[in-house]
Amino acid sequence: MCVDALMGLGSFFWSPSFTDVDTSADPFEAVRIEYERRYSRPTINTRRPSTTSSAASVERERRQFFQRHAEGLKKRGFLFTPEPTRKSQLSEFQSHWQAFLSDQEPLTMCNLNHIPWLPVPEGDVTEVLRFVGHNFASLRQLQVDWHPDRFFSRLALRLTSEDVRRALARRVNAISQLLNEAVAELRRIRADTKTAPCS
Repeated sequence: MCVDALMGLGSFFWSPSFTDVDTSADPFEAVRIEYERRYSRPTINTRRPSTTSSAASVERERRQFFQRHAEGLKKRGFLFTPEPTRKSQLSEFQSHWQAFLSDQEPLTMCNLNHIPWLPVPEGDVTEVLRFVGHNFASLRQLQVDWHPDRFFSRLALRLTSEDVRRALARRVNAISQLLNEAVAELRRIRADTKTAPCS
């Protein structure tokens, strides 16, 4: 009974609004075209600056865009802004380090304080990360410079005795281990922020 009823209604399934559509083509294409015509709305780009806007307003919108973008990156953990004092402190330390390496003065127990030691508390990984501004390249360079083998190979000719070497070894090993922990922590932080859900 239902099939007979539907067969009799076959002529009523076609909407009068489809009369302007070409029926010689694919019927599904005709339906798609009609659907797009009915349900598409004209889009208005509200973010587009008007042609009469001043250069100042364009520049303001540009700065706001970059600020929103930077905030989004910082929120996701992809952008770390180093503290300005730390940045200058790091560059100052690096210049002292280069001066120390170029110096040829022999190292004795009396002048070990001439070595530019890292200006962070012993064992404080977060302070090391602040010192380098969460910059992996700077941290990695410190790790290479303070590796015991590299450190002592650079200073081999300047060491005056085995006592000096032993005194330096304890402190250099501690700094090297601290930098290794800082690299591992920075990698963990970056891995956590990459896998964190965006909200």
